[in-house]
This record gives sequence, structure tokens and C-alpha cells, in this order.
Amino acid sequence: MLAVVTLAAVALSFALALMSRGSSTSGARDPVVRYRFRPDPHAALLEQQIAFLEKKQLTASLGAADLADLGKLYIGEAKRTGDLKWYDQAEGVAHQSLSAMKTSNPHAKMVLAQVEESRHQFPRAIDLADEVLREKPSHLGALSVLITSNLALGNLAEASHSAERLVNARPDLSAYSQRALVMAALGRNEEAVFDFRTGLSVEDFGEAQESAFVRALLARTYLRHGNLTAADEAAREALRIIPDYPLALDLVGQVQEQTGDFQTATRSFDQAFTQSRQLLYLIHEARAASHGDTPALGPQLWAQAEALARSEVKNNQYGHRLDLCRILLDAAPSAERAKEAVDLARQEIELRQNAEVYFVLARALLQSGELVAARRAIQEALLSGAQEAEYFSVAAQIEKKLSNPSRANFYLKRAAETNPLGSE
Repeated sequence: MLAVVTLAAVALSFALALMSRGSSTSGARDPVVRYRFRPDPHAALLEQQIAFLEKKQLTASLGAADLADLGKLYIGEAKRTGDLKWYDQAEGVAHQSLSAMKTSNPHAKMVLAQVEESRHQFPRAIDLADEVLREKPSHLGALSVLITSNLALGNLAEASHSAERLVNARPDLSAYSQRALVMAALGRNEEAVFDFRTGLSVEDFGEAQESAFVRALLARTYLRHGNLTAADEAAREALRIIPDYPLALDLVGQVQEQTGDFQTATRSFDQAFTQSRQLLYLIHEARAASHGDTPALGPQLWAQAEALARSEVKNNQYGHRLDLCRILLDAAPSAERAKEAVDLARQEIELRQNAEVYFVLARALLQSGELVAARRAIQEALLSGAQEAEYFSVAAQIEKKLSNPSRANFYLKRAAETNPLGSE
């Protein structure tokens, strides 16, 4: 435990130094962010495990435990690739596992909880996690679902409580990174960086996916506060662990975009979208292309993104209402499109009341001219404690339109303090 405390102290000193340096951080490699193991072929191993169980399923009926294991592997593949079909397959084998085992089956329930999370059915995911915790009070996976689902719903106190339980139960890379997400949601950014880095200091071999993911999350935190050098280093280290990792490619693209290299950024976003088919990466590609050397490409990509978003909102359970809102507000904005975005954001608010949803609603209301309602929405976002430059920037725009220049200037100052390079 003393070693962990010492490493935590080192992580905190690095975190505070890097958070205070802004974008002027030197090019020296960060020893905490550097992955100290040889990158392992995690993706290939995951695929081999899936193939083994699927082959076994063809020749003999899998037992309940094997079916639950296969479901967990499908969940891992869904997270790795972004392909939603794996969640559907995970749900199928989890139900088979529950049918095969009439007694306690927490592993299958956890697969279903993660599927419900992916579909934004957060209350149902929480119910399943609570069921598991009644059977196994210290189940780490159940605590993890309580953290992420409560974060999505905006229940920050509940998420924080579960995060502390998780860290106390097992202070490893996953636990620290999830508490870091809670700290970031609360606006406690130095503590978030501290937890990310503490987690990296105690990471172990064999968790390459988690190691890459946490570095990407750390890169995103640095990026949001204008530290491009540290963000780029963390994202590229994630790519060294897992080449073509979509989240890391997207973050590298965002760094390139911030430095004005729109052409290279467009390629990075295209790689991320090609690898994962995640709509958000296509949105980023359209945005970057609109400012690049071939601006005509931008409208084409926006149209592709809008068609995909509308199709997904209409046809599947996973939903992309907020992504469609962003497209409506950023691509060829109009009063009619702003009104549609307001309607979509209000539908999403019915499902979850977190800062991000209130922020998108505030943007939509601002564009539609509903200024008092926009102010209420952005204040709800800020009440969470979230420290996002773009939130403060929208608050400033609203106050300016409401003829409150001094309050608008206050929010502009807060935006500049949060991210000296400006909001996204």
C-alpha cells in the first residue's frame, strides 16, 4: 500500500504540473503516460476467444457459465470496434445463460446491464446492477455500471459513492479511471487527472484495452483544458498500445484541428470513423473538412452524417439524438432545424438529466431564440460543477443576447481560464 501511496504522490505532482503548463509543455516523454509493457495482441486474443467459444457452441451446447463468458467477450468486442451488433449478440447469449441456470447468475445479469447501458436504458442497467449487488455486495462490475449509468443520468452523488466503493474494493487502473470520470463531471479536474495518472502508475500487463482507454480519457481531459502537447502524447501512446484505436485517433485529430492542420485532422477523423463507424467521428470529420483545403467536402460529410443519424434514431435502440442535435445546429443552421434540435434534446432530457444534455438543449434554445429557457438549461449544466469552456461560452452568448454584458464578460473570462485555446 505504501508503494501505491508513493506512486499516487508522484502522479499528483505530475498532474498539477501538466495542468498548470497549458499548451507549452515540453516534448519530453511523460514516464507515467508511457506504457511500460510490450503492447500485446489484445484484439487478436479477444477474437480468438470468441471464435473458440462459438466453435464449441456449434459442436455442443454451451453451459450457462460459458454463455455468460461469451456475452462478456461480445461486450468487449463492441467496445473495441464500436459495432453495435455485438451488443445484440451479447444480449442473446446472456438470456440463454439465464435460462440454462435458474439459480444465481450474476455474470449474465452484468452482460444485460451493459447492453442496457449501451441503449441508454440507464435505470434498467442500474436495477440489474443492484440485483447483482444484493447477491454479491462487492461485485466490481456492478459497481462500475452504477458509476457510469448514474453519471449518464446526472446522479453525481450516487456515482461518486459507487466510485469510492470501487476504489476501496480494488484500487486498480479501472477503479481509478472511473473515479476520475466522476471527478471530471463534478468539475474537479486536477483530481480527475490525479486519478487517471494514479491508475496508470499501478496498471498491469494484460489489460491493454483498459490501458489505451485510460490514456485516451486523460488525453481528452488535457485537450479540454488547452494542453495540446500532453493530450497528443497521451493519445499517441494509446495508439502505440492498440494501433488504429478509434477514440485515440479522434483525439489526435482534435489536437491537429486545434493547431489549424485541418487536412491532417480530417484524415485522422476519417480513420476513426472507418475503424468504428461511430457517428461522432464523422461529425468531427465534417467539421474539420469544412475548414480544410477542400471545403466542398464538408457539406457532403455533413449530409452523410445527418442521414446516418436520422436512420439510427429511427431504426435502432441505441439512439443518437444528441448527435443529430449537433448536426442540426452546426450544419446549415436554420430556425426550423433549431426547433427540431430543441424537440430532440427535450426527448433526451426525459431519459437523462446530465450536463451534456442540458448544454445541447441550451444551444438549441439559443439558436431558436428562446433565451430565457436557454439560460435555465445552461445553468442546469453548470450547476453540476462541470468546468467546460464551451459551456461558459454558450452562457456568455445567452447573456449577451439578454443584454447583460457584464455577466457575458464574466462567462467569457471563465471560458478563457478553463481553456486558453478556446472552446470546441
